[in-house]
Amino acid sequence: GEVVRYRVSVQSGGADDALPRVLGDMRVGGGAELVSTPSGAGVSCQDNSSLSAFAVDVRCEIAPLQAGIASPPLDLEVRALSGPSLEAQVEAIPIASVSSDPDLSDNTQSETTTVTPAPVDATAYVAVQGDDQVRAVSAATNSVIATIATGSGPYGLGLRPGTDELWVTNRTGQTITRISTASNSSIGTVPTQQLLRDDLFDVAFSPDGGIADVTVNEPVSNAARVVLLNGATGIQITDIRLAQDFPREIRVLPDGSKAYVTTADGVTVLDLTTNTVAASIAAAGGAIGLDVAPDGSAVFYTQRDGTSGLLREIDTGTDAIVGSGIPVGIEPNGVAVSPDGSEAYVANGRALVYVVDLIAETTTVILTGTGTAPQSVDVTSDGTLLFVSDRDGGQVLEIDLATSTVTPTVVGSFPAELVIGN
Repeated sequence: GEVVRYRVSVQSGGADDALPRVLGDMRVGGGAELVSTPSGAGVSCQDNSSLSAFAVDVRCEIAPLQAGIASPPLDLEVRALSGPSLEAQVEAIPIASVSSDPDLSDNTQSETTTVTPAPVDATAYVAVQGDDQVRAVSAATNSVIATIATGSGPYGLGLRPGTDELWVTNRTGQTITRISTASNSSIGTVPTQQLLRDDLFDVAFSPDGGIADVTVNEPVSNAARVVLLNGATGIQITDIRLAQDFPREIRVLPDGSKAYVTTADGVTVLDLTTNTVAASIAAAGGAIGLDVAPDGSAVFYTQRDGTSGLLREIDTGTDAIVGSGIPVGIEPNGVAVSPDGSEAYVANGRALVYVVDLIAETTTVILTGTGTAPQSVDVTSDGTLLFVSDRDGGQVLEIDLATSTVTPTVVGSFPAELVIGN
């Protein structure tokens, strides 16, 4: 499991500064084990954890602090046993107020503490449609670390499993650019003679990376199809004609059996074992964004009809709509499901991002200060950071989901789809 280091400093600042301190109640959700305890001059720690419980519980006594002086930084390392999400709560209280069996859930006497997880090592890639480029944004530095030239009008992005390849559909250039996320450079163009004169929108891959599924719209006839390409060579295998118009996003189930495509009419379900249309699900006003639950049991899509917007759920076993939908504002765009499947994040074109509890089926938080027109959204594999492309604002927003802090990075003209790579 992933190891996270929490750095803790206890700040002096009260009448009890001359007393020793106790750090405790270091809780880690999802199941965890202790890797190492803090150590240093004047510090002694005792691990009181029950490793079968969903917590790490460490008591560390620190020598008395001088007025105005902080304790040395202390490192606590924990490893997740199930699920990628690690969260900690740290409390510091005067030792004089601690009984022989202190209850640190009562934080009425807690001192100010600082807990800083190690920086997330992730890179967000965004198609910058107006500049014919893909830009890579570092989560650790909130800066553009690479600019990669593409064809005309880059729009959709897809990471090819088992490789370091990122495919970029160039909507008006009728080409597909291949990028190495290891070197952050272009490594060629997929031959697309079979796609000339067509608008290319999005791309998704089979779980083994062997087949690329590209959503295509024929501008003259407005006919829609999904073209299947060999993932290694880019040569066309077949195409599937859709009954619905104007395909947008596409996602493939984790087992590779089906793909789901949002269109101007709703959602088209593709049977990838027979390369045929399995179902067409109508949606008033059309479907926009799309994502799959981590276990593949459900697909979530955004729907808008001009007067309202909903997050809708499809049961992938039956391809039936579940429930009546969750309101997410008048102009929902992209959606991303959290790594544990408990939440969904919806970019809304009215300068909002909705956080949706998928268990309770309700919006829990509406984030503001999220640019001008949020369009595409993705979440890091540890579930701590959300990245949003702000189309009209020309920026990528990094959102700390624990604090709702928004950090913008300027990327260029009309950023479209965004994905998180390594």
